[in-house]
Amino acid sequence: MLSPNELSMLLKIIGDENDILETIIQNFYKSIPTKDQFKTCCGIYLLIKSKVLTLSQKLISFVILYDLYKDDRIDKNPFLPIFNECIQQNNITPVEFYFLNCILLNSLPNEILKQKIVDYIKTFDISTKTIQINTDI
Repeated sequence: MLSPNELSMLLKIIGDENDILETIIQNFYKSIPTKDQFKTCCGIYLLIKSKVLTLSQKLISFVILYDLYKDDRIDKNPFLPIFNECIQQNNITPVEFYFLNCILLNSLPNEILKQKIVDYIKTFDISTKTIQINTDI
């Protein structure tokens, strides 16, 4: 369970939608000690499940959950269930679907990480994207 201070820090990190995603990820690693990162990600998991996050906060949260285990196969990521659950929801937005699809393929494009999430959402055009299905998970 996150303390009120830890939760406040986490909400500040995932609420920074006007910063570059790479910078937000770096801020996560700088602000959250290694020993607390899994616990903090469990807090992110619960925030996503509770459906209290904005689209920007949710996408930032997905990136953090992904980035922590990006060097492993996606099926080794302990947060895989939330990715699968969210991509199967009926009310998923196209940008969220594409984002999760990239995560499930373990291939989040670097150009996404070099943008502000608000800019990415504003300029997102599903017609320019290729969707693939990962049948290995």
